[in-house]
Amino acid sequence: MDRRISRSFGPSAAEAAAARHFAVSVLADWGLASADVELAVGELAANAIKHAGSVFSVTMSQRTDDAEHRRVTLEVADDSAVLPRMVVTTAGEQKGRGLWILDQIATAWGTRPAAPGKVVWAAFTID
Repeated sequence: MDRRISRSFGPSAAEAAAARHFAVSVLADWGLASADVELAVGELAANAIKHAGSVFSVTMSQRTDDAEHRRVTLEVADDSAVLPRMVVTTAGEQKGRGLWILDQIATAWGTRPAAPGKVVWAAFTID
């Protein structure tokens, strides 16, 4: 079974929280839960707000590979054409670690240009 749902959010910190709640709600509607997906949405929404300063959208899609494994893909699109890059930070730094975190928790992730900006996506396998 394949499912897909999107929602747009404004460029404010409150909207990052709303994006996390949206993702958790979508997963619950699909009978799933994942702290990793919730964390990823929060990091990517915060990046969109900080670096693009534009409206951003969150798209969640689900594909059932078999009875035990479900693949959920998260996409966050914003209006900045600048593709993000992972940076190396020190242990004490509180910012600049979003893509590193994403790299640690997602099955796969990447970026792609989109009119007028970009999409950052992450895939998760949920058992």
